[in-house]
Amino acid sequence: MPSPPPWQYLFGLGLIGVLAVIRVVRAIPARAPALAAVESFFAVWFVVAMLLAYADPLVPFAQRCVEGIHIGLACLATTMIFTSNGRTKAILFVAVLVTAMPAPLYHLNREVRAENPGYVVPDHHQMIDAVRTYVREGSVLGDARTSLFVAAQTDASVFVGHHEVSPDFLNKAKLLHEFMNRPTSWRERRDMLLFTRCQWMLANPRMIYGLLDDRDGSTLSQVGLREYARGDSWILIGPVSD
Repeated sequence: MPSPPPWQYLFGLGLIGVLAVIRVVRAIPARAPALAAVESFFAVWFVVAMLLAYADPLVPFAQRCVEGIHIGLACLATTMIFTSNGRTKAILFVAVLVTAMPAPLYHLNREVRAENPGYVVPDHHQMIDAVRTYVREGSVLGDARTSLFVAAQTDASVFVGHHEVSPDFLNKAKLLHEFMNRPTSWRERRDMLLFTRCQWMLANPRMIYGLLDDRDGSTLSQVGLREYARGDSWILIGPVSD
């Protein structure tokens, strides 16, 4: 997980990052009293995190190293704002709100759209329980979003999960999207399981039965599969046990 170009971090931190830097520079002993211990910790945390962020491949999870640094920077920026005089304090406070709020509001708006809901379906927990109950070994083939939950909440492995830890994520996600949205026979589905080295398929009823193409005459049992469990929004298909 290599880190993006440094300018992207600087752009993302925005005014909060600028104020944090000013706070540290102004507190250099030659110009002003030293930073408080906790502020010194925040400053060192930021420096070390940025060094580790570009230590890939020595640090294979380099991009993860910057997680949380915005907390320390926000604390430094807050100190900078509230140690300023009245008019400057008000200007900086409003400027931070104006520049920092649009991004989280934008992402919140994207999350609650119907095509990308920020919630799980009512029978989500029944689906997770079914995977825990039946999938003792082997991997699960499911859409990328569902697979995130399966990987996080069960012991099962998945064909594609989080984009940062799934090799060739975009091609896998595209392959799954095309496969799960076109008519296929049970033989084609078994071949897909073999191709992806998965033993289990987790999909919605529309894909399992609504898009079933039975022109080749293949049936679920003929290809060595059976339905293990189902809910209103999901069906779990797996190998016929001996």
